[in-house]
Amino acid sequence: MKNVKKNRNGRSNAAFTLVELLVVIAIIGILIALLLPAVQAAREAARRMQCTNNLKQLGLAMHTYHDSMKMFPPAGLANGGGQPFPNFRRSASWLVFLWPYIEQTAAFSACNFEDTDWTWQDGPNRNWRLTDGLQISSLFCPSSSMPKMRSIGTNQLTRDLETGVPDTCQVQRTNYVGISGAYNFERPNGDIDIYNVDTPSGVDTGYGVIVYTGVIVTHDARHRLTVNMGAILDGTSNTICASEQSNYVKSQTSLTNEWVASNHAGSAWTVGPANPGGGGWTQNIVGVRYPINAVCNTDVANNGCSAAYHNNTILTGSHTGGINAAVADGSVQFLSENISYDRVLIRLANRKDALSVSF
Repeated sequence: MKNVKKNRNGRSNAAFTLVELLVVIAIIGILIALLLPAVQAAREAARRMQCTNNLKQLGLAMHTYHDSMKMFPPAGLANGGGQPFPNFRRSASWLVFLWPYIEQTAAFSACNFEDTDWTWQDGPNRNWRLTDGLQISSLFCPSSSMPKMRSIGTNQLTRDLETGVPDTCQVQRTNYVGISGAYNFERPNGDIDIYNVDTPSGVDTGYGVIVYTGVIVTHDARHRLTVNMGAILDGTSNTICASEQSNYVKSQTSLTNEWVASNHAGSAWTVGPANPGGGGWTQNIVGVRYPINAVCNTDVANNGCSAAYHNNTILTGSHTGGINAAVADGSVQFLSENISYDRVLIRLANRKDALSVSF
């Protein structure tokens, strides 16, 4: 019951009791609790749509590159891999080759691809000015909580190039990764087998297996085939060429391992050595070996997933239940973490296994 008091003019003022005020506050709290999940869901839907659009733009950039170069962008040009430059070091990644098609024409035009090491490890990085601080927002998934940049120490060979080279550079990471194929393949009788050093499609380097059965593959001493539309025998609508890798990787001991393919020397802008003859680690590509959002078993030797520079890092997503993936026909599909690895995911990753697949 309200307390009624008289003011100086003889009029009454009604006041809420403490109980009534608490009831009102409780009702407001309940309404907020009911509305908050809906608001959060709406925000996540918008972020997921933006992530989809980012991959759509990457897919369109790959198609435009194909129109110009008659091939999809290579994952990189490895040492001794038929590269166009005589003094060749650790290569730029496929994302660098797409710079002209994602509004970075000026940066690409200024690139030096000869006698430059994009990792800063074994040679001078003549492109340090271009990559230091460069951020392309469309390479980030808005739902990801992972760091966007990596601090990389410059080596003495780079600092000897000119005055003013800093001791460290801030280099962009990315939440998207190229698909180089799958670690496994399905035989005509339905058995699942492994690509290995005995086949022309894969090689075990000690950092996992580099595979060449996808769309974004390295050009190296073992594999010099350019992948164009005609090489995708399964059809462009049945083959993925890039996907999210936007969340932390789980292991037996940690839920926040940063074992994603751009979190190493050179970050988003290098493929690493990618040399099947030795030093065969890679960046910014994945030879699919595990289900989506799988746990990396660090007890398994040569698991290919327990370091950012391994060849078979796990595809992870920041959206509930799966990841976005760019399809070679230019579309984007959401892949559930519950899809069959054997019957769906490896078929999508391999461009020429002649097996039907549905999303």
